[in-house]
Amino acid sequence: MKVDRSEPGLNQTEDLCHLAAALAHEIKNPAALALAHIAQLRKREDLIGIGDTCDHIEEAIEHICCLVQEMLLVTYGTAPAYDFDIEDMLVDMRDVYQVAWPQITFTLEADSLGEGLMYHGEESYMKIVFTNLLKNAVEAVGSTGVIGIGIKKTKGYGVITVKDSGIGNTVLKRHASGMGLAICKWLLGRVGGQLTLSASEGSGCEASVVLPLV
Repeated sequence: MKVDRSEPGLNQTEDLCHLAAALAHEIKNPAALALAHIAQLRKREDLIGIGDTCDHIEEAIEHICCLVQEMLLVTYGTAPAYDFDIEDMLVDMRDVYQVAWPQITFTLEADSLGEGLMYHGEESYMKIVFTNLLKNAVEAVGSTGVIGIGIKKTKGYGVITVKDSGIGNTVLKRHASGMGLAICKWLLGRVGGQLTLSASEGSGCEASVVLPLV
C-alpha cells in the first residue's frame, strides 16, 4: 500500500524526527570534544584544584547527552506496551538512587504498599518520566534532605508524587533548561496522563503524575 506523505500528521512526525536527529548530531559532536578536553585537563599536574570543576562540567555534559537520547527515543518508533507494576519499578529506582546519593533520604509510601500498581503502557517511557523527576528533586535538595515518593489509587487513576525538601523552586533550578520536564509532559500526554508541579518557598516542590489505569 502506498503511503500518502501529504498527510499533515505524518509530515509533522517526519519533521520532528529529522529535527531530533539534526539536534542530536549538533550536540553530541561538540559534547564528545569537550569531554576529551576535560580528560586532558585532568592529566595536567600544574592545574591544582581543577578536579571539582571538571566533575561539574562532565556532569552537565552527560545530562545534556542523556536528554538528547531521550529526545531521540520519543521521536523514533514506539516502545512496546505491556502490563507492569509501577510500584516495583519505583522501588527499584528508589534503591538505586539511595545508593547513588547516600546523604539524601529516599522514602516510598503507598496506599497499600506491596499490592502494587499495575499499569498497561510503555515502561521505558515511564522510567524516563520518573528519572527526570527524581533527578530534579536531587538537584533541588542538594547535599542533604529528603525525597519522598507517594503512590495512590483513585477512581481508575494512579497518582504518583515526587516531593523534595529543597528550596521550593525545583523548576527554576540553576542551569535548568526545562527540557526534561517538557519530555515528561509530552510522554504523559500521549497516554492521557498529566504532570503538575507545586512549590512552596522553603518547603520544597512536589511533582504529581496522574495516569489512567483503564
